Amino acid sequence: MRHGPTPFNDPAHETLRGWTDIGLAPEARPLIAKTAQALQTAGITHIVHSDLERARDTAAQMAEHLGIKQLWPTMGLRPWNSGELAGQPVAVYKPELIFYARHPNLAPQSGETFNTFLARWNQMLNWLQAKAVQLPHYKILAVTHSRNLYSLAHLLTRGRAPIAVSGPPYPAEAVKFSQTPSGTFQVEPLPPLKGETNGPSRYRRA
Repeated sequence: MRHGPTPFNDPAHETLRGWTDIGLAPEARPLIAKTAQALQTAGITHIVHSDLERARDTAAQMAEHLGIKQLWPTMGLRPWNSGELAGQPVAVYKPELIFYARHPNLAPQSGETFNTFLARWNQMLNWLQAKAVQLPHYKILAVTHSRNLYSLAHLLTRGRAPIAVSGPPYPAEAVKFSQTPSGTFQVEPLPPLKGETNGPSRYRRA
């Protein structure tokens, strides 16, 4: 699940987020509640989340709706550390961010390489896959960030699928990550309630 929207997601003044520890925007609560309603019958038993505030608060609200008593924070679900680019306006600095993503062994000032981010996220993904196999009665909700979810198919296919640069899941939306009968893993979008979506008219990724 992607965390709820923050003031930095506002399309009118969109700002690169990275490891900036920003909280949720006021409009996040009803969007999170909508996703929780869609997951009421999913049998969620555990919630793990990025330790950044926006993911932590999203996880806490989801736990409240779903009756989950304990949350597990982890740096493994953090997004790419874009260093000094975080907090900068997307309209100005997006090309620079794309440059570092396309040159994954170079790091922005005070940040990390894109390959370092992918390795950390892949390690966490392997842990989630292992739990799905070892403990099939566990239904884990992982609250993370846009770039993690956009690179999910890329990691699951060992680099065959491209890394998305825009589109869903939008803030507070979720996808289903599960093992198929053949033993592979797949990602399925969870349809929003009543055909609604949290984007792209209100939010878009950068």
